[in-house]
Amino acid sequence: MLRTAMTDERGSVLVFFALALPLLVGVAGFSIDLARVQTLDGEQQRVADAAALAAAKWLDGATPLATARAAGLAVNMAQGARVRTAKDNAGDQVTISFLSSVDPPMATTSVEAARYALAVSTLRHATPWFGAILRAADMPSRKEAVAESRLVACNVTPLMICKPANGPFTAFRGQQFRLTATGQGSQYLPGAFGYLDPPNAGNVGTSEVAEHIAGARPPACYNTSGLSPNTGAMQSLHNAWNTRFDFPGAGSLNGVDAPPAPNFVSHYVRSKGKCDYEVSAAAQSLPRDTNLVGSDTSQVATPGTGEWDAAQRERYFAINHKGETPLKDAFPGKPGGPTRFDLYLRELGISPPGDEYSTPNYLSSDRPKGPVRLAEDPAGPKPKTCYGSVGAVTRRLFYVAVVDCSQAASGSNGLFQSRQYAQFFMTEPMAAPSATDSGTVYGEFVRMVRPGDSSGVLHQIVQLVR
Repeated sequence: MLRTAMTDERGSVLVFFALALPLLVGVAGFSIDLARVQTLDGEQQRVADAAALAAAKWLDGATPLATARAAGLAVNMAQGARVRTAKDNAGDQVTISFLSSVDPPMATTSVEAARYALAVSTLRHATPWFGAILRAADMPSRKEAVAESRLVACNVTPLMICKPANGPFTAFRGQQFRLTATGQGSQYLPGAFGYLDPPNAGNVGTSEVAEHIAGARPPACYNTSGLSPNTGAMQSLHNAWNTRFDFPGAGSLNGVDAPPAPNFVSHYVRSKGKCDYEVSAAAQSLPRDTNLVGSDTSQVATPGTGEWDAAQRERYFAINHKGETPLKDAFPGKPGGPTRFDLYLRELGISPPGDEYSTPNYLSSDRPKGPVRLAEDPAGPKPKTCYGSVGAVTRRLFYVAVVDCSQAASGSNGLFQSRQYAQFFMTEPMAAPSATDSGTVYGEFVRMVRPGDSSGVLHQIVQLVR
């Protein structure tokens, strides 16, 4: 019987199972706890990702209080994505902060500088199932995500303006600027104005820049995180600028589509019938701001006061709108009032700016009394133009990248970054360059451009980068 008992293997499996059962239970319990942690981590990461993307969507470089609004909306959005696995899911789900750079990380609260949104999920805990038997601590989880708001500007003029040294670029609608380009080889300092190298243009010279200045839709898109300033001699661009007034001069633009704007007032008279112009005592361009009358060789962007020069205003209406007192009274030329761009649209029969610069409808009562040139006129014969056709009302609008030109911002590669684009209205033709002036543009500030607005030039790409 003893020998039989020693050789009988019945029930041995049960013994081994009894011995292995604690281990199996432990493995199963550990697997469940691990799955709970992984589920919690996944929920936390999804909340952080969604919040970062939601916040970055608001970083357009121009919307007032954009960072504060982005943070608030992202936090509120995250509240709807409860972390179900956590035992402590009360309160805000995430905290939001903003960065101007991720390498190295540079925190910012500036609307103009914020490029990245950092979302950090609130520390949550999952209670372990098996670990609780062993009195193990709750399992913690915290995740973060970084989303980038990248801006791309397409079909814009290759222009830049440096922010002031101590603060952001500021302007109000109707404020005129004298924009004189920085000279060849000169350093771009705060407040400077200059030209950019068009992307993929190869060896960039005056002719390449001229084509992008003159074109109705310059065929290029600029990555605003890497803008290359042009340091060459840009002294022969007046003809490219003046295509907007049908004064293209004798230069060649290599077939670029550069029709004139539908100008109601020519500002200058033609030079013996040629496609050029000359200053005439019988003509008057739109009035300048009081402090911008006369010449100035400073290679900067000089802001005006927003108040029109009284003598030039009187002369403009006397020559171009003689006897039209109600029109003159409607445009007193004061800050905060109707602008030169409003007057331009009014002369073309457009109600500014609600109809988004639709096709001009000329009014017979608006016929000017001075040396002018009418563009295409449905009520009469079409005038002869140098180009052969007339472009859109928006032809006299141009775009300028607002950049930080400090050495720290440009870095070792010499590229500038821009989070803002400004829209300007060209108020008069550019004079031919001289020994003291390489070319000055007079532009009236219209607005800051935002992604998705009616200008259609600024596009936003939002994506997770970490």
